This record gives sequence, structure tokens and C-alpha cells, in this order.
Amino acid sequence: MSLYQELTDFLLKGALGDQLFLPLSTLDKFTKDTITTQLSPWTRFFCRNLADKVLLQARKIFTILVLIGKQDTLRVILQDGLKDGDLPLSLHNDGSGHTLVSGNHKLFKSFSTWNEVRVRDFLDKQWLVLAPVFDRSGQRIELNTKCALPILNSEYVAGENACVVYRGIVPPRHHTGFKEDKVEVAIKEFRIKASFDKEEENLLKIQNLEHKHLIKIIATCNREPSYYIIFPWADGGNLREFWQHRNSHRTPDLILWSLQQMFGLADGLKALHDENCRHGDLKPENILHFKQNEDPNDRQGVLVIADVGVSKFHKEVTRLRNLPTNTKATTPSSRRQGAEVSRVSEAVRALTEDPMCREGTALGDLVGFIAEDLLVDPDSRGNAAKLSDQLETIVHDALQRPSYLANRVDRPRDIPKFFRTP
Repeated sequence: MSLYQELTDFLLKGALGDQLFLPLSTLDKFTKDTITTQLSPWTRFFCRNLADKVLLQARKIFTILVLIGKQDTLRVILQDGLKDGDLPLSLHNDGSGHTLVSGNHKLFKSFSTWNEVRVRDFLDKQWLVLAPVFDRSGQRIELNTKCALPILNSEYVAGENACVVYRGIVPPRHHTGFKEDKVEVAIKEFRIKASFDKEEENLLKIQNLEHKHLIKIIATCNREPSYYIIFPWADGGNLREFWQHRNSHRTPDLILWSLQQMFGLADGLKALHDENCRHGDLKPENILHFKQNEDPNDRQGVLVIADVGVSKFHKEVTRLRNLPTNTKATTPSSRRQGAEVSRVSEAVRALTEDPMCREGTALGDLVGFIAEDLLVDPDSRGNAAKLSDQLETIVHDALQRPSYLANRVDRPRDIPKFFRTP
């Protein structure tokens, strides 16, 4: 099989489009023999270091030339100073139709002997080797419409029309800084630029907080007419799904982990509020469970606040207090709030009657704080900072005195119907 055929067989279709890409792992397989067999006998004899040069800095250039059948021009092109780092190239505006220019304005005239069709073939095929590499920085990537998003096996998760979420896999060598060989991601596709810009703005501000209980992005991508935000995939689902599977296993370890996560989430909210941001739609479905976590102490994973598209950042704290019409869009309606408070009050009453939540235990102190500081008039209600401080104290005491965690009972009570998920 020819090298051309091998390369075309390795081409993959990227997610959310018809663009193809050649995985970088394919280029990693190149050896000196792979390259020298594509050269003429004259070039092999007089340019013995050419294969080493390709392996060092021109694997992508070599690949493009093989795909368009112009590998015989490799020596001349590399002598012109062209390297992988100069891609992508475009036509220079000198009118020749043969001079190419890089993004940093370097000119390459080694294509002067090519006809215009072959030059355009080079410009088209270059996108096959330019699918981006994702890291953990939240980078913004401007994608050419011919460039693939290197995500495979995409499947629909949720949404419709203007905003849809997909699940997919980033193949090896198209990500860096991750432990996994193949990284699972969630891709949020926007069709309306204003919506994308707003969510991207919020997420980048949150990214700068570097809080492990606040969602982080892998990258944002602009490839008109679509715009993408790429997140780590929450392999444990959301908080509601978590409790659907854990309702019957209320062990001391799970109770302690839950309290630690509550503290982390409250501290995350405090961090948001310190930046004059209100989430506006915090609910179990918007709290994600990541089973895989870098902290070895989080054996059951970590809970993360997500879906900040409805978050509103305020340039001045006074606007949050003095302009109620601006905050209505990001907080539940009064009727909905009242119904939710009523349901929470009912839940607290049920917990108060549970012997595990006896006064003087971690669970009892938490329930008491909710009843006395949260289910009260808004003007007297504890804020995220107070909740965070209280939970920090509860978690600290529970770690110091395991008996403080919960009242020991021979058999936990059956979970009231009120708490059972439908």
C-alpha cells in the first residue's frame, strides 16, 4: 500500500461538520524510511539529512505534499524556510498566484514553479493536518471553515435549534495536560453569536477564579456559522442523578463527603458573589459530578457548579441592590420562590424528625442553620459567605470528631417519599 493510500485511510471526520482531519498520532509514526522512500534517488544521495529535518520540523508539510503528489518538491520548499509552525498559509496579494504567506507575514516563493491548481490544492489540504490541540487553559480557537474540530463519536445530549449539547471524544495527541488517552468532552454548540459571547465572557471570568467547584472550560471555538464551548465531560452525571443511585447507601463516608462537597459548593458561590455574580439557576441538574478527580482525598469525586450562561456579572455591587429590574431576569419569580421555600421548609421539618439529625451533630447543626438562617425573611437571610463559614466549621469538627458526624442509629429511617426522585 502506498503512503498516500495509508494517509487517506487514516483520515477521520470531525464532529459537528463534514471536515476531515488526519490525527497527529498518524504523523508520529513517520520514520526516516517513511520519508526517504518518497524521495528521488538524487535527493536521497545529495540531501541525506532531509529526512531528519522533516522529522524535526516539517511532518505536516511532508504529509500535505504526499497527499497532493508533490513530494518531489520537498527539498526546495524546506530550503525556502517553510516549517510546520508557519502553517496555515494563504495566497499573498502580489497577484502572482504563487507566493504564499504565513500568519506572521513570512513570504514563501518556492511555489513559483507550481501551477495555480496545485497551489490551491496545497492550501486546501493543509487543513487536514491543522486540527487543533486542546489544553486546560480555556483557550479561544479561531477555526477556518475548512478545519475540523478533532472530536469523534459525537452524540446528541440536550438542547435544540440555537443551542445544542453533544458528547464526544478527543483522540490522543489532540489534547495535552490530561491523564486520559482519550478525553471525553461536552460540546455546547451555539448558532447565535450574542449568546455564545455572553456565556464565553462569564466562563472566562469564572475560569480566572480557579475554584475546583466551579466549572472550567477546555476551549472555545469560533467556526462560523457555529460557535462552540468545550467542557470536560461529567462522568458522574448531575447531582439529581447521583442521588437517584445513592439513596439507599447513607454511610458515614458518604455523609462526610456530602458535607465536604456542600462546603466546596458554598465556597464556590461565595467566590462568584465576591465577583458580583449571581448564578440565578442553581439546582441539582446544574451541579455536575466528576468521578475522576485530581485530589486523592475526593475518593467519590467532586461536585461542580455549571451552566453559568444565566449568570449575571455586575460591574458595581450597588447595581445588584438598587436595580431590581436588572436582577429579575436571573432570579426565580416570586411565586416560584415561594413554592420552593415551602418545599424546603417541609424537607427541613422531615429532617428535624430524623434521629440521625439530632441536635449537636453535624447533620443536626446543618439542618438548624438552614432553618434559622436561610428559611427566613430575605433581609435577615445568611449569605454565601456565612453559609461557607458554617459548613467549614461543621466539616472541620466532623473530621476531628467522627462521632459528631451523625447520631448513630441501628437502622436508618426509610427515606420519606418527599425526597424520592420521580
